[in-house]
Amino acid sequence: YVVRNEEIITGETGGYIVDYPLEDGGKVSKGGVVAQLYREGSSVGIQDQVERLETEVALLQRLNNAAASYAADPAVLRRLAGESVAELLAAATAGDFSSEGSQRSDVLFRLNQLALVTQEDFDYSARLASLQAELASLKASVTGSVGEIRSASSGFFSRSVDGYENAFSYDDIENITVEALQSDVQPESIPDNAVGKVTTQHEWYIVCVMDAETVLKLSGKDTVKVTMPFVSSTPVEAEIVAINQETYESDAAVVLCCSTVSGEYINARHETVEIELKSYAGVMVRQDAIRFEDVTEVVENEDGTTREVLHENVKGVYVLVGSRLEFVQIFSEVSANGYVVCKTELSDNDVLLTEHTLRLYDKVVVKGSDLYDGKIL
Repeated sequence: YVVRNEEIITGETGGYIVDYPLEDGGKVSKGGVVAQLYREGSSVGIQDQVERLETEVALLQRLNNAAASYAADPAVLRRLAGESVAELLAAATAGDFSSEGSQRSDVLFRLNQLALVTQEDFDYSARLASLQAELASLKASVTGSVGEIRSASSGFFSRSVDGYENAFSYDDIENITVEALQSDVQPESIPDNAVGKVTTQHEWYIVCVMDAETVLKLSGKDTVKVTMPFVSSTPVEAEIVAINQETYESDAAVVLCCSTVSGEYINARHETVEIELKSYAGVMVRQDAIRFEDVTEVVENEDGTTREVLHENVKGVYVLVGSRLEFVQIFSEVSANGYVVCKTELSDNDVLLTEHTLRLYDKVVVKGSDLYDGKIL
């Protein structure tokens, strides 16, 4: 379960259309507006168009200011535009759309800025004038709201009310028991006039039951990374604040404290949780590609002469460089499901006997006979 310090916000909507100026996870101050009421048939839908146009007008005006003062290098602008596009794509690939609007605006600004510098006939003044005229017309047609609903406390707003806001005591969460978590927790009835809720504290908790064997894996750890795969692919840092266990052989109630607040996690409640105990970085290689070969090392003596030292059964793989095979030493930290994770960044304790270790994009030979260093294919 996810436990937060939450207050349900209520208000008489009286059949009016309810419009929310805040996104889930948005900050609200004490007394801040969380909902606006409009009569049926009013122009509440125009508000979204107004906000979109205001964003684009502000972007073009920002570009206008840059045109007068910015002596830009096209190469630099191309790099900045590429970085903006890469940031947007990376977030989309990870399923993180929390900053999509600002990222898209940044991409548009960078592309327009590049066009302004590199294209002599680039002119956006007509577009700016058109947008300003459309914006003025829309604002003139907007019907004002007939009422507002405000938050009694400051915090992070959410439109969702699920009835579990008071299922567990936030102030006493560190003392929660296995029995409490395994009980038949039922939601409270939701007030008919509920319009949302506000989370008043930055810290929120994940509470779960673990068996004794799994709890041992948390030994010596203060923090872990947590992912809720059905909520978001983005992990959050969590502090282990309590492990409540009657005996070392019994199940435990584990309490994790998080301080990352986002629109993705603000409505999580009863979720599947993945706890990352350790992560490994490197290149995955099939286990059957690993070979053990003798490697001769040339060592320089104190008098300047050299000697050869034979190292037997060095762990490595063959890679294809052009049309020639090269044996490279590998340093693997973990293996799973027929693969090993090979380090690409070596530590001071790793003794490298070949010219280099395995690198990203190396073409690894996975099978073959009579393989040796320098073999021409």
